[in-house]
Amino acid sequence: MTMLTGEETTWGGDDRNRMLAVALTLLEVETCNSCGTPAWVGHSTNNEIGFTVQSGTCFGCAEMQKADDADQRNKRKQAPGEFRYVVPHMVWPDMAIPSRSELYQEAEGK
Repeated sequence: MTMLTGEETTWGGDDRNRMLAVALTLLEVETCNSCGTPAWVGHSTNNEIGFTVQSGTCFGCAEMQKADDADQRNKRKQAPGEFRYVVPHMVWPDMAIPSRSELYQEAEGK
């Protein structure tokens, strides 16, 4: 398969992987960048489709907002090219961060 380099590669060597990559690309393109609703639902003129607004909390984003607020209060500006990111860690050093599966199972149990 020829990727962006124009050279033949073995990446994604089967048709299933290529179809999945195309499907993901289409889903990303057809999803609203603002609210995350698929276009075929969000742009539908079907007046029987309704929407409910819900909220969630990303605690990584919350930490970034706290840091941004502190920087604004202290008049700190980011250096050119500087970007920020969060690094998750457990409060107790001998514990590992739960896996995706463990966290989803925990959420289902609530």
